[in-house]
Amino acid sequence: MPREERFTEELKIGDMDVANVAKITQIRAVNVILDPLAATNTGDAITTVANISGVAIGDCVLPIAPVDLTDLMVSAYVQATGVVELMILNKSATASINMASGTWKFLIIRATGP
Repeated sequence: MPREERFTEELKIGDMDVANVAKITQIRAVNVILDPLAATNTGDAITTVANISGVAIGDCVLPIAPVDLTDLMVSAYVQATGVVELMILNKSATASINMASGTWKFLIIRATGP
């Protein structure tokens, strides 16, 4: 079960008063245990999904890895309501990379506005 942390006090969510700028209405951190497959060749991309309750299309997702990301590129996005897809790209010139299972943190940012 993902563990969720909410940050609301110091960030002053929704306290931005600038024309034509989206207002951040929610920031939360969710921990999910994932075990990505190996990226065996240079340029290989592997994907895995994380079920995260409450995440919606349009939310910004920032993945934070529990391991060293040398020679890897990581991105995440909301694939569908409640589902985040994590993509890991092997940028190594020669090496196969097999990431260990670990607890990934996803920062979910929701904004409203123009």
